[in-house]
Amino acid sequence: MERVRKWSRFTKLRGLFCLLSIHGTATAQEASKNVHAQEMDLLADISLVDLLNLRIDSASKRQEKLTEIPASVVILTRSDIERFGYATLDELLAELPGFFLVDNYEDQEIGVRGTLDGGIQFLMNSIPIQPSRIKGLSVAERLRMNVPIQSIDRIEVVRGPMSVIYGNNAFSGSVNIITHEVDDSKDEEFHVAAAYGNRNANQGFARVSYPWKNGGLVLNGGYQKTDGIQGEMSELMSPEQLEGLDPEMLTSLDGLLAREQASVDLEIYHGDFSTKFYFGNMDYGFYVFAPSFHDGNQLQDQNLQASLAYDGELSDEFSLKSYVVYSHQTYDLEFDFLSHDLEGQQSQVARRLEAEISAHWSPLREVEMLWGFNHQALFDLSNQFEIDLIDARADRKADPYFRNDLFGEVMYSPFQALQLRAGARLSALSKRTIETLDGPVELDSDLIALPRFSIIAYPDQRSSFKLLVGMATQDHRALPISEKERMKSAEISYLTLHDNWNIQASVYWTRVDNLLRIFQRLDEETGVYVNDSDASGARVTRGAELMGSVTPLDGLRLDASTNLQRSSDLVNPEIEPDHSPSWLVKGKASYSLSDYTFASTVRFVDSMHSSFQWESAEGEWSRRGDSVPAYALLSANIRYDHTSGVYFNLHGSNLLDQQFRYPANELVNFQKGGFGLGREILFTVAFKSR
Repeated sequence: MERVRKWSRFTKLRGLFCLLSIHGTATAQEASKNVHAQEMDLLADISLVDLLNLRIDSASKRQEKLTEIPASVVILTRSDIERFGYATLDELLAELPGFFLVDNYEDQEIGVRGTLDGGIQFLMNSIPIQPSRIKGLSVAERLRMNVPIQSIDRIEVVRGPMSVIYGNNAFSGSVNIITHEVDDSKDEEFHVAAAYGNRNANQGFARVSYPWKNGGLVLNGGYQKTDGIQGEMSELMSPEQLEGLDPEMLTSLDGLLAREQASVDLEIYHGDFSTKFYFGNMDYGFYVFAPSFHDGNQLQDQNLQASLAYDGELSDEFSLKSYVVYSHQTYDLEFDFLSHDLEGQQSQVARRLEAEISAHWSPLREVEMLWGFNHQALFDLSNQFEIDLIDARADRKADPYFRNDLFGEVMYSPFQALQLRAGARLSALSKRTIETLDGPVELDSDLIALPRFSIIAYPDQRSSFKLLVGMATQDHRALPISEKERMKSAEISYLTLHDNWNIQASVYWTRVDNLLRIFQRLDEETGVYVNDSDASGARVTRGAELMGSVTPLDGLRLDASTNLQRSSDLVNPEIEPDHSPSWLVKGKASYSLSDYTFASTVRFVDSMHSSFQWESAEGEWSRRGDSVPAYALLSANIRYDHTSGVYFNLHGSNLLDQQFRYPANELVNFQKGGFGLGREILFTVAFKSR
């Protein structure tokens, strides 16, 4: 009985603690998988400030207090996901502070703090997923969203440049999806769920976890299907675009953007070793240049990934982490556009072998050190496509891509209320030859040095000031461009935590140089497909963020965040930057009563311009489409948990069925912008062992 009472007290504290973790520099919600049952009991008797001393390792490859992390971190746990009933990973990310999503019908792009520049490194269980945003080299990124929402035990999101820690792809941050929150102190778990909704939405999920002494396994499998975005072409196109359509072309998006996906992931761990396997398949339709004639353009993405990892403490002062990962991703597209009789296809392949070792050493109480080495090889890289009607064909096979990185950080705490940190990453990129339509292009080897610095001061146990300065790069080495996108970033933030409320305020500045633009168009005079690129762009963003949480009553929780920013094009100051909303606002409310939980969210995204293009050598430019208006989307969730383990969930997103839009781009050139997802209602019946 005493243990039950302790667990009850811990549950109440954890509920409050979950509130504080949603916004700002994340505050802990649950102990990591390394905390055993005895330690879990002790958590019932320690203060909230002591809870802040719990350690995580996703933001810097070593365990450290959340208040020590030199970045803005948001952590959501299983309890948060269940409370708000997110139906997909896409929806969860869209609700995060400072995040916004843009669906270009091929990829799901993620904007951070008002800009869409650069990539975000996705990890699954701390292992990098297929390299992100090596533009033109890696294949479509939508597949990284192919993770069942029910399998996510915790998600850790770092905003800001993370290239020093994760390398080339962590330009705007990192997202770590954890699907194995289990240890040998817990019982085996069995979880099955089935869901049905409008737009022909179906979901299925199954999970089995089985712990044993010093180890265990977790197996997740998920399936999802939906008809996706719908709407009439007449509401998207200008009169001129409508007049230019072939009479046989389809006039509606209904059914053309349907999506079907499935995934399986397995982790087996014992002691300090673990091995992970993941396979994901996604079939979906997307729009290319013009309406289709038959079933639409059909795309299939697949990713197979396997890894072996070690994470162990060799002494009280020294710990070691390492992993080896192999992945194989394919992209197969069948075209259906431009002509009733058109036949065309595109196929891309990318394989990866990556290995990393990192060590954490604390030789003195005031000093901690991290250093590591990463080797990445991308090979069997190919991009083949053929469209006879417009005389577009290519069989591009790229040389293997090798990258060798050294990275490290030193943290020095001269006294308890101050932490100083300096880190750097040195990347050596191999020499390689790229096949283009104009012939082979050689890129010389390159050496990149990236620093980051931080100062963190603690005026008291509940508050912290942070000064963060960092750099990041993003490689274009699949294109005949030697310049790399470079980001410089600075941020000042203040966080104060109290028993039932918190507030964080931040101001930030970022500058991106060598900003890449890819142009894909059909030359109306020659009828030839043109694919061109330019890396001369530069942009500065200045912004401010305010986030807060409060629990005014038992069971009631309120969260809010707002982000106000301004971006400027430094090369073309007369042109307002594209895909750059000036204002983002997020709000959440939830109330728990007995076995029921009621929750609602609202997110506001300001208006956005479409990308621009140069029309002639004289320097004339135009937008690819109209600017799209601001939108606010309302979602709600009702959940009932029975003591038997059965639960029911009713979730609605975009409840008001608002017709919001995404700006036009080089492929989806609707003058008025492409539609976003309309109202979705999803009902779930499930059983989870307790």
